[in-house]
Amino acid sequence: MRMAVANAIPAIVTLHGELDIATIEAVRETLFSLAREPRQLIVDLTDVSFCGWAGVRMLLEFQREVAEPGQTVLAGCSPGLLRVMDIADVRALFDLADTVDEARDHLLTEVSC
Repeated sequence: MRMAVANAIPAIVTLHGELDIATIEAVRETLFSLAREPRQLIVDLTDVSFCGWAGVRMLLEFQREVAEPGQTVLAGCSPGLLRVMDIADVRALFDLADTVDEARDHLLTEVSC
């Protein structure tokens, strides 16, 4: 798993590779540390080749425990990841976007409302 963090507005965390039990701790540390300061955040999952239940559970914990409501968007979820979310019946708990640009537009619209 590789990660890149762009401290833009909103901040973007881009993940590459597999998000599984072997890699979630590094991702968790990055996401939770970014959330220490109030900010909008896009988690770009476009290049995630696999995300199992452990990855979804970590994203769910982040969403519930740390993220400001309406301030985090998951972008580029694969059909497989969406399927895991559907099986666990948690898809509706996330703000989702097809692309990073769509996620950015969503967050910027939220600010201007």
